[in-house]
Amino acid sequence: MEKIAINGIEYYADIDGMLFQNCVNPSDIIRVDVLLDKSSHYEMLYIENGISTAVKVPQFVQADPEGMRSKYGLAQNDPLPSCDADFRCRQDLLENRLNNHMRTILQIDKWKYKADGFSGTIRPCFTTGQHPAFLINDFETTDTGFRIYIDQSNGFIIPRKSIGEKGNFIYADLPDLYVLDPIGTCQNSGEDHSFFTQRFPVREQITITKTGSFKFVAMPKKLRTRHQIPITARRRGIK
Repeated sequence: MEKIAINGIEYYADIDGMLFQNCVNPSDIIRVDVLLDKSSHYEMLYIENGISTAVKVPQFVQADPEGMRSKYGLAQNDPLPSCDADFRCRQDLLENRLNNHMRTILQIDKWKYKADGFSGTIRPCFTTGQHPAFLINDFETTDTGFRIYIDQSNGFIIPRKSIGEKGNFIYADLPDLYVLDPIGTCQNSGEDHSFFTQRFPVREQITITKTGSFKFVAMPKKLRTRHQIPITARRRGIK
C-alpha cells in the first residue's frame, strides 16, 4: 500500500477499505466517511489545545492512482476520474453478482477462495466435491476486518486455537464484508446496495496483501533429574 503524510504522520492509503491507517499505530484509523469531501481533496478537523484546524487529506485517486484503476477494473488506456466520487462500479460485474452468477475471488498467497457476503462465508476454490465453507464471523476481528490462518500444506483455513504443535502457517488480514462482497452483504442486511457499491465496487478478484508467515516447531522433551527445575514447553509463533 502507498504511504501518505497526514498532519505530519505517515499513514497507509488502504484503497480496499477506503481508509488511512497509521503506519506505526495500526489502531489509529481515519475512515473516509468521517472526512469532508472537497472534490479536490478531503478535509479533516484536527483539534489540539482547544484549537481546531482543517487538515487537507489527499483523495485515493491521488494517493494510489493505479490501485484505484485496478479496484474499479479500468483499462490502462482509460482516463482516471479526477476525484474519488466520480469512480463507478462496473455494470457488467454488478449485474452478474445481482443475478447470482459470480462471487469475488480472494487471492491469498498461492490459494484462491470465494467470498459470499450473504452467507458470511469464504469457500476454497481448489477442493473437489463438497467444498467446505468457513464462517467469517468465526475469525479473529481486527480494526479493519478479519484475520484468518491458513495451513500452507493444504490451503485450508483453520481457527487460531486449533493450530497444531508444529507446521507452517500463514495469516491474512481481510477487509470487512462490505468490501469483499457488497451485494451479498447488503442483501443479507436488507440495505440498498447502491449506497455501498460506489465506494466498494463489485470486483472479480481481490489480492490480499496483508499477509505473514510463521512456523510452529515441536519442542524436544527434556530428561529431568530430581535436581532439575521442570521446564514448560513454549510455543513459538505470533504473539
